Amino acid sequence: MVYRNKLQAQIEGRKQNTEKWLQDFKTRLEKGEGTLLDVNKAQLQLIEIKRELWENSAAITLLNEKLTSLNGGIPIVFADSAYSFMPEIPSFEQLVAEYERNDPSRKTLEQEKTITQKQLELSRALWLPKMEVGYHYQGILGQVYSGVHAGISVPLWENKNTTKLQHTRLLLADLELQDHSNERYYAIKQRYEKYLSLKATIDEYEAVFKTINSTELLNKALDLGQISTIEYFVEVGFYYHSYAKFLETEKEYYLNMAELLKYRL
Repeated sequence: MVYRNKLQAQIEGRKQNTEKWLQDFKTRLEKGEGTLLDVNKAQLQLIEIKRELWENSAAITLLNEKLTSLNGGIPIVFADSAYSFMPEIPSFEQLVAEYERNDPSRKTLEQEKTITQKQLELSRALWLPKMEVGYHYQGILGQVYSGVHAGISVPLWENKNTTKLQHTRLLLADLELQDHSNERYYAIKQRYEKYLSLKATIDEYEAVFKTINSTELLNKALDLGQISTIEYFVEVGFYYHSYAKFLETEKEYYLNMAELLKYRL
């Protein structure tokens, strides 16, 4: 919604600027100083801008409806055109380490591995022979039998198979944990590299936009007759297209940062 609000402000600025030139071209035409061609070009540009404005307004309406739905049907007025402050992204190694400590899926897999390990230890203990020593006393038909009693019990063969099964399950649990770690590592790596790329692109955009005010220069050039109407609309269209791409890149940058830091929620 921040992205859409910023884009809305840009399109509305274009609309106001084009409406101004359209009125100027009409005034010049009435005075015999302009051409109908200039008026037509401005009108076509204004139609296209109004279409973009309508499309963006419709997107904002849909987002507002979704926000209202998430808020239990209570409308929320969201007119922000600036992104919330985002904490600094740590180094890649630190980010991976924090994910490892806070990943609930990993904790679940580790717990399952621990349970399987305990089950393996139990099955091994059940497989060991058991010694029995004691004093035996018994009376049968008036006769008394007593003495030291010793014996050994041998587990059934199925206990051996149980141990093998638990060992296999432990290997599987270990592989699942390792697979999850690898998958998580490369997912973070891919997103982190995207973050660095987007940040570099945004820095380049901002450096250029700080040194130029393309629309102001183009307006002066057109007003002084240094460029033609068609040259003006081509150049101003290129400038606004570049700025719209900057806004889109900025949106992707903040969404990517949110994904990288969502484990802290």
